[in-house]
Amino acid sequence: MKWCLMLLLVGAACSVQEFREEYIWRSLDFAWPNDSSRARALGRMEYQPENNALAGIKVWRDRIYLTVPRWKPGVPATLVFIPASSRGSPVLQPFPSWDMQTIGNCSALQFVQNIDIDTNGQMWVLDSGTVYTMTDHPDTRCPPKLVVLDLQNSMTRPRVLEFPDSVLSRTNDSILVDLVLDTDSFIYISDASKTEPGIIVFNTRNGQAWKVSDSTMQANPFWDGMVAGKRLPVRMNINALALSPVSQRANRTLFFAPLSSDKLYSISTYALRNKDLQGRIRSLISDLGNKTSFSQGMMVDSQGIMYLGLNSMDAIARWDTRTPLQENVHVFTKDSNRMQWPSTFAIDESGSLWVISNRLQNFLEGYVRLDEINYRVMRTVTNTKSYLYPEETPMMPSDHTDHGGFNGTQSAAEPSDHTDHGGFNHTHNAAARPTSVVLTMITSILTFIWMSY
Repeated sequence: MKWCLMLLLVGAACSVQEFREEYIWRSLDFAWPNDSSRARALGRMEYQPENNALAGIKVWRDRIYLTVPRWKPGVPATLVFIPASSRGSPVLQPFPSWDMQTIGNCSALQFVQNIDIDTNGQMWVLDSGTVYTMTDHPDTRCPPKLVVLDLQNSMTRPRVLEFPDSVLSRTNDSILVDLVLDTDSFIYISDASKTEPGIIVFNTRNGQAWKVSDSTMQANPFWDGMVAGKRLPVRMNINALALSPVSQRANRTLFFAPLSSDKLYSISTYALRNKDLQGRIRSLISDLGNKTSFSQGMMVDSQGIMYLGLNSMDAIARWDTRTPLQENVHVFTKDSNRMQWPSTFAIDESGSLWVISNRLQNFLEGYVRLDEINYRVMRTVTNTKSYLYPEETPMMPSDHTDHGGFNGTQSAAEPSDHTDHGGFNHTHNAAARPTSVVLTMITSILTFIWMSY
């Protein structure tokens, strides 16, 4: 009887399933115009398979968009896609075209690590400009830019937004890593510059931008990161960003973390947008505590649940952002083989959570074995939407045969005059209580049943 009760309760609790491998690669290859162009690129060292690593992912309708940052030479295309109907180890299709991948042509894409796609099908491409950033001689010919591509109308010309010089590093070492999209045309971008790290606040409506900087955005000088038994050879400042879902009751919260740190911090978007508060930004940043590991990827869904990689643990965790961080980060998948270095997350229209794992510790060390599986795109079911949508109750389960994107309408809710600039909104509807809270309750019930018998 005891075991029947426990199995019944555990089955009810497991609404988030294990990640399933959708695509795997030993090395990345591309949809070349013809065989001779591939051979020519190999001969000229313009394509070096070991220097191509997956980093970013977003899903829109029948396509999965991926990024291949030009950390090292030999990366022919930095923004690509694969059809959602493909299987195995598909070749990567340059997006939007081969012409838009030319190194040194500053009108083309140079270095893309992360992208995002809004609810209207506009892809926001963060192009850091500088290529070969993991070499002794980075190529800084092209400045950073935002490129907006209309996924619903391929005939629309790309829209290019340039960054004001005032927000870029004076030593020309800005590394634009991650971005999140807010309402009212605001975008928040992490700049991992070695000399001037910070969060760039970009108003895309009028082109104004400013950088918010603080020591919390710097790497921990005493940090000693390990993945799969390998000590990491680099230290990096602010990296991952995550934004709370659209809310009509309070300002949104931006979460951020340096790559080389186990800490997680947050700040209200009200504080980021208000230039008058920049002089006391430190007092508006909340130190949420340790995540138990460093993270490169993290994302919040429409219920306020954060999914984050615990890279030193080969794991992915979830955390209800309405609860204290400590003791509420729950590991729900851990795999010392498949989950080496979770990189970036995406949530599609059908309620699936996608993640890339890329074994980046080997790439950083310069030791990528092309006879092993190095890059994985995996998927699980959460029945939620992304942070771009308003807070809501969970989606009804579906068969998840559609790997689609978003077709909703983004809320235009204005930020309120809420005076708490650093914390969370705790006035959510109990009906929208997320899976992690339910799991905690069921764990207590299981413990009680076990002890009773």
